Amino acid sequence: MPTAIQCTVENMGTMLCGQDIEAFYMSLAHRDLLWIGMNCATGPEFMRDHIRTLSGISRFPTAVIPNAGLPDEDGNYNLDPGNLSKTLNEFGQEGWLNIVGGCCGTNEGHIKQLAEIASNLEPRKLATESSTFVSGLDPFVIEEENRPVLVGERTNVLGSRMFKRLVAESKWEEMSEIGRAQVRGGAQVLDVCLQDPDRDEVYDVVKFLEYLTKKIKVPIMLDSTDSTVIEEALKYTPGKSIINSINLEDGEDRFISVIPLVKKFGAAIIVGCIDEDKKQAQAVTRQRKLEIAERSYNILTKNYDVRPEDIIFDGLVFPIGTGDENYIGAGVETIEGINLFIFTSHK
Repeated sequence: MPTAIQCTVENMGTMLCGQDIEAFYMSLAHRDLLWIGMNCATGPEFMRDHIRTLSGISRFPTAVIPNAGLPDEDGNYNLDPGNLSKTLNEFGQEGWLNIVGGCCGTNEGHIKQLAEIASNLEPRKLATESSTFVSGLDPFVIEEENRPVLVGERTNVLGSRMFKRLVAESKWEEMSEIGRAQVRGGAQVLDVCLQDPDRDEVYDVVKFLEYLTKKIKVPIMLDSTDSTVIEEALKYTPGKSIINSINLEDGEDRFISVIPLVKKFGAAIIVGCIDEDKKQAQAVTRQRKLEIAERSYNILTKNYDVRPEDIIFDGLVFPIGTGDENYIGAGVETIEGINLFIFTSHK
């Protein structure tokens, strides 16, 4: 069904849920929208900074449909047609608009003048540059300037005995405080993993996210091998999360179960360098890491129409710490594998 989405940004600079205009866009950019924009609010002038930001990043047409100011005690709106159209004409001259209109307090006089100015404006050109971005309540663009991205791993039952104990004791408040402490300590993304075979993972992840999302604004990385868990978790995470992870260990089975969730809810995905090889599923050599990454990339982009910027590769650094003699030299192979990734992508 064709869909257009608009938001109202409050005086504090965010929507009521706490997202700013950039995070709002990131939450919806996976959809094929007719347009995205802003409406209502206190009039067009307050929308200026927000629509400037939105027009710079949106791959969809942008709309601005403001109130004629705020009503007074008698219900009269203070912006006449001339003032409203003057501000929106400025937006159009800046190249920010594709669709323009009037919301509360506007009448045929306002719309007539808007139609007149619109006839003399060039429509905004859609943004075409792509970048890897995720969001919670706050937006986060992953780029050269902010690497390496720091992922907090303490809200993970596989990586923290203390966290696992708190889960067993159902101490949700204390668990969420661990997440907040990691963000205060510099974590830019928070990994959440409740994979305990002795417990109901769906219940645990939903319960925990109900507490955690009230305390943090950073993007969340959902760490689970169960697509049912991922689906329920995505319903409780604001913005655009990261799914950790998928791979080709069982052929395309994992892709088939997870990619529809990416399409429905919006998410970036971490793709592990693992395939069906019975002798060595986890890639150790640099060349095999690259081969699996290229194969995964081609399948995801061509067969499943996943946007390239939403794919994050996991070069499998874990074997370095196992002590297994088979993995001697794995550190060098991982580093050189990453160099191969970069060299190949630049080609």
